[in-house]
Amino acid sequence: MKIMRQQPKKKNYKLYNIIFPIWFLIALPPVWIFTIPANFIIDSIVILLGMKKLKIQEIKKNYKKSIIKVVFLGFLSDILSGIALFAVAMILPGNLQNNLFDGVFYEPTKSIYSFAVVAITILFAAVLIYLFNKKFSFNKTDLTKDEIHKLSLYLSIFTAPYFFMVSLNFIDSIFNIY
Repeated sequence: MKIMRQQPKKKNYKLYNIIFPIWFLIALPPVWIFTIPANFIIDSIVILLGMKKLKIQEIKKNYKKSIIKVVFLGFLSDILSGIALFAVAMILPGNLQNNLFDGVFYEPTKSIYSFAVVAITILFAAVLIYLFNKKFSFNKTDLTKDEIHKLSLYLSIFTAPYFFMVSLNFIDSIFNIY
């Protein structure tokens, strides 16, 4: 006679809104609808004009092999620098944190300190854009190391997230968001 043991029922745990909150899906699509095409266009202009200035042969072929990586890595650089900006504003002690946080996120030109933090963050993003593009974006192209260096430099200069300097107060005056 065989004794059948009942298997204990597994408990299923679902993490609905902890890691990826539903409001994220609602809030971000309008932003992505505008930023993805805008970044694609700006990155394309910088790459195409840069290749033309450098007198690169087969511009179309090299452009097609690099543009998606350039756009993706540009977004990654912006996100990482945005996280760094938020982290810096959060780790400061007490009153300094409150003053800097308000300045950094609502009015970057409010004080020299908030301006400096945002400017350093933009510089950090530009360095990431340069490094990511130099290492990954053009590796399947026929470009020389010097051409890759120059194109990566153009991208870092012309596509850095200067919008970090735009105050939320200014944006609110246009779009009435809060």
